[in-house]
Amino acid sequence: MAQLAELHITRKMSTPLVIGLVPDHLPAPVREALEHLAAKRAELADAERNLAGAKGAAWTEANDRLNTARAAADKALADFGTVNGASYTTITDAAFAAFTQAMDTVNGHLVAALEALKDADQAALLFHSAKPGKPVLRIETKTALESTIHKQLGIVRSELRDVQSLLPDSLD
Repeated sequence: MAQLAELHITRKMSTPLVIGLVPDHLPAPVREALEHLAAKRAELADAERNLAGAKGAAWTEANDRLNTARAAADKALADFGTVNGASYTTITDAAFAAFTQAMDTVNGHLVAALEALKDADQAALLFHSAKPGKPVLRIETKTALESTIHKQLGIVRSELRDVQSLLPDSLD
């Protein structure tokens, strides 16, 4: 399952920027820019932690590292914005492909669930059609068709078919 990646970026004299995207849904250049940005933000956070505990000569070195990491993170953010902004068509194409694949998976699972419920129903019908000392010739006996389990499975199958008909087939 695709996971949402969130980056929280504080900026001087501005509201925090929150980037929340699913990398698997992005085209490669945008995903790579996002991953590069996340790596540079992690390096910046590490440099900030190191500076907080530094003293004396180590503070100067840690401060230089922080300034370098901040510049790299700012450049990565600008690069991400540039690549992201220039990728409208590839982003929408990638999103549509991810949507289509996910909906195909959902539909496949619903079809498999309907088939499994049908198998379970047939097994339940067989169970309720069996009588001691008598051969079972068919599963759709009056007793079996009136069984609670057959009715329950019928309701569930009907509901799943209704759900399947409600699934969107486009992003419009």
